[in-house]
Order: sequence, then structure tokens, then C-alpha cells
Amino acid sequence: MRSMNDHITVIYSEKKEKTNINIIDNFMKKQGVWALYGKKNDKYICLNVGKSMDVGSEILYDLGCMHYLMEKDGDIPYINQFADESEFKWKAGMTQEYLYPYIYSDGYDELAFVYVHDKSDGNFEKSFAWATHARYWRNGKSFDNARVGYYDKMVQKNCGALCCLDHLDNLADISSIII
Repeated sequence: MRSMNDHITVIYSEKKEKTNINIIDNFMKKQGVWALYGKKNDKYICLNVGKSMDVGSEILYDLGCMHYLMEKDGDIPYINQFADESEFKWKAGMTQEYLYPYIYSDGYDELAFVYVHDKSDGNFEKSFAWATHARYWRNGKSFDNARVGYYDKMVQKNCGALCCLDHLDNLADISSIII
């Protein structure tokens, strides 16, 4: 198992569509908070964050959407929790089924699901998503309209005790977010 700090662990990683790390089976029926990172231009950016009582099953479903569903256009503009509008569109009730094929086809050199917290904790999930400016994270209902500057205005209020880093040079730097 590749562990970076106590419970911070790369659960699954693929580079150029080739699996590099796969220990999903160790996280079946295990609660916690996970983060999906994508690497582009030699920088890792957080794409999504989630909490679950069964991290392994959730990641397995997300990977199934990435690998086995075709990217398609929806009809609703995707606006994340930070009021940022994305280029992709989705259909109501099918967020994951539209989001993950889109992420997969977006040209990342590497995609990695990382276990970042050992409890299914909504407050930690929210703080981590804000601290990393997770590009596709939503905490419930999305915004109806994009809002310029909303993230910058609200980030310090929502990061909690976490350090804010919107990109990493390597995945081992995740531990510098959690202080």
C-alpha cells in the first residue's frame, strides 16, 4: 500500500490510460473522504471530493462511469459549489454518469483517487474541497448562475483549519493541506 501520511493513501492511479496503482479492494466497506486529482502541465489539481461509508464501492462506480460510459452532452450547464461554470453540461439525476466520462476525456496525464480522511465527515469534505478548489465538487444543489469572484470572497471562511492549495507538484504534498 502506498501511504503518504497516516491515512492519506493513493487508492487508484492511472497514467495515460494505464493503471499504475489499484488497491480499491482495501477500501471496500471502509468509510472516509476521498479526493480525485488530475495531472496536467506537471501540476495536480483537485477535481472532486466525496465522503462515503463505502469509499471503495463509490470509487469503483466512478471508475465504471469513466471507463465504460461514453462522453455525451447534457442540457444543463454545470456550476460547481464555488459558482464556477464548467464547459460541460449534464442531465438532471445523472451527474456522475456525465461528469466522469467528461473528466476522463479531458486530457489528464494522470488521474488518482486519494484517501484523505478516515471518517465519512461532511465538514472535512467541505473544508478539503474549498481548500483545494475542487473543480467539480458540489455540496448538494448547484448554483443556478455562475458568480465571478465568489470563490475568492468565500474561501477563507470555508477552508476551516486546512491550508489552501489549488494545485500540487506531487501527490505527496496533500499532507501539507491537512494541518
